[in-house]
Amino acid sequence: MVKIISPVTQRQVEAEQIDFEAKTEPWSTYELTDGTTLKVRVILTGVLRIEGEYDQSGNPLRRLEPDRDPSKRAEKDPWNANRRGHATDPAVRRRA
Repeated sequence: MVKIISPVTQRQVEAEQIDFEAKTEPWSTYELTDGTTLKVRVILTGVLRIEGEYDQSGNPLRRLEPDRDPSKRAEKDPWNANRRGHATDPAVRRRA
């Protein structure tokens, strides 16, 4: 069990880490209004089931812990314009 802040009550609650196996981790492509095309992939790094809290249908609340594709992660400064995955990166294509 770990302690987290509940997204519902904003109080500290216990949550259980749930094991999982990735079946697929697809890429998503987004076209921005400025013509930039972004390709991103979200990788799930953890799932927590929040003890004693449920959604409107009675299902236990879960918190997903995502991470971007590690190949696109900034090395040091997440706002550095020279990092991989930024609009200046050749991997992020701009329509002519």
